[in-house]
Amino acid sequence: FLRIHDAYTVLADAKARSAYEESLKQPAGAKDEARDALEAEFCFQRGTVAFRKKQFAKALEQFKEARRLSSREGEHLAWIAWTTFCDPQVDKAAALPQIKQMLLESLELSPKNAEINYFLAETYLALGEEKRAVVALNRALEIKPDHVDAQRRMRLIRMRGEKDGGGKKEGLLDRWRKK
Repeated sequence: FLRIHDAYTVLADAKARSAYEESLKQPAGAKDEARDALEAEFCFQRGTVAFRKKQFAKALEQFKEARRLSSREGEHLAWIAWTTFCDPQVDKAAALPQIKQMLLESLELSPKNAEINYFLAETYLALGEEKRAVVALNRALEIKPDHVDAQRRMRLIRMRGEKDGGGKKEGLLDRWRKK
């Protein structure tokens, strides 16, 4: 009865009826694409929940499914890379080049995404490329000035630079001369 009522409501209203008739004229591919995009978003949400619970295998599975359903979304690929980066079961040293490549590819798809820039900065730091990490952090903060993780990481890099004397390395004789 509910479906009959809904159908009657649509058919009785001229605007709703014309919108319904237009939706019937859409090609099947457009409907499938919309359905896949919606399902990809649901998979992505399930992946982020699993990630927060530190269920990395489940999160990775969900992010990969979201990527399969919506391959033009850079954020899905970035979260695959980030989940791999954060998973303690993964050999990080071996996976870092692939993680970096995935993040660079995801930035091509979504260049204005602060989170992807932050993930890339953390990857650069793990690879020992601090200058590139600072550039990526600055980009993240340009896009989203209140990105807490990027602010925190930048502050740590600055503090470490100040602690090291502005990046100058001292030798044994330099320490002795100060005393």
